Amino acid sequence: MDVKTSHHVDASEPDARGKYEWRYAYTIYEFSDESGTRFIARSYDDDPTRASFLSAIRADGSEEFYTAAWYDSALFLAAARYLLLEAKKKKISILTAQGYAKLARWVYTSAKK
Repeated sequence: MDVKTSHHVDASEPDARGKYEWRYAYTIYEFSDESGTRFIARSYDDDPTRASFLSAIRADGSEEFYTAAWYDSALFLAAARYLLLEAKKKKISILTAQGYAKLARWVYTSAKK
């Protein structure tokens, strides 16, 4: 598995005092393998113990939002393990059509074995 990280800051224009109306700083994690699939996750700087999977990008460039089949993907499970064990995230969620959902509990358990 290949892991790429990049840091981003999205912010409003600063006011006269240099203050921002809003500012979000975060790290994007991109996990890929030889299949060409990539899983994308994000962790905000102001809550560094959490991360969220946002989408999968398939080899053909199409973007896929969460499906239960992700749990059958060795790449997805390896990415979750990386976030838990290497990036030291304590809570992982997945962006679904209904909002954010918790990562299945068994993934936490299996990652620590």
